[in-house]
Amino acid sequence: MIASTIARSLVLSALVCSSATVWGWNATGHRLVAGIAWTVMTPSARDEATRLLDAHPDRARWDSAGGEPIGRRQAFIAASTWPDDIRRDPRFFTPATEQATQLLPGFPDMERHTRWHTLARLPDAQIGPLSQPATSDHLGTAITAQSRYFRYQPPNAVAQTYALPWLIHLAGDAHQPLHVSVRLDTNGEWDWFGTRFRVRDPAGTGRSAISLHNYWDDLGGPRKLHGNALDTAINNLIAQHPQSDRDAEASVEQWLDESWRIAQAHGYPGSDNAAVIDDGFREHSRVIAEQRIAQAGYRLGRLLNHLLADKPLTSPQ
Repeated sequence: MIASTIARSLVLSALVCSSATVWGWNATGHRLVAGIAWTVMTPSARDEATRLLDAHPDRARWDSAGGEPIGRRQAFIAASTWPDDIRRDPRFFTPATEQATQLLPGFPDMERHTRWHTLARLPDAQIGPLSQPATSDHLGTAITAQSRYFRYQPPNAVAQTYALPWLIHLAGDAHQPLHVSVRLDTNGEWDWFGTRFRVRDPAGTGRSAISLHNYWDDLGGPRKLHGNALDTAINNLIAQHPQSDRDAEASVEQWLDESWRIAQAHGYPGSDNAAVIDDGFREHSRVIAEQRIAQAGYRLGRLLNHLLADKPLTSPQ
């Protein structure tokens, strides 16, 4: 019965996952990842990232509220939230629920690609390759597909310019534990990456219950962290969670596997819905979130050094 419910839920997810409100780290979390990645990137990788982002059709939207141009590091950090920003942008559309919108110059397509942010992995998955998801359009395949545009010559300028903000963003999503999980309630129903699991945090700013997914999203810090406060947070994370050999050697599949294991072992405060966050869970989840954000930044920086600075291969015929 439970097995059939899992299969049914996963099939449904392939059809309507785009309608679920599943976010990655909040805007600050993604900015922290990008800021840490910038410290790891080589000068040539930074130069190439700047060239690509300056050519992005939405580049002007990332400038300051007063229209003042921002520096290249700030533009790189600003690009990290673009894949979430387009979820509310009427220029883009979600297939199956909305009509296709007009293709605008500089974009390869106008889809929101909401499925790219998550990977539904079964709770009893074995060590090794990720269990077969309900759709081939997911977080793991998205990172692989967007990375591929940088590996061959001649380059596809539009595809590379479009792909870079996605890679910056998805590296963060891949390290958010609840983006790689399937959790069933007592009725055998999937909780949609924790969005349907309600929690209440007595130490939080709000009195009402929120989704567990949102709780994890906000562990990176206040949503509107910018400027000196953001830089201080970046430096603190680097000092508290320095880069390790494990960070340098991890593959994208390992990023996802780690998130799945953390979600299974440490992602939930209890087995009941409407759980109350206690001091122990609050502190443990905060430390995990900081570690994952730092790892995402280090690994993203190394990935971009490889994709943007290393010599590309000749495109196969």
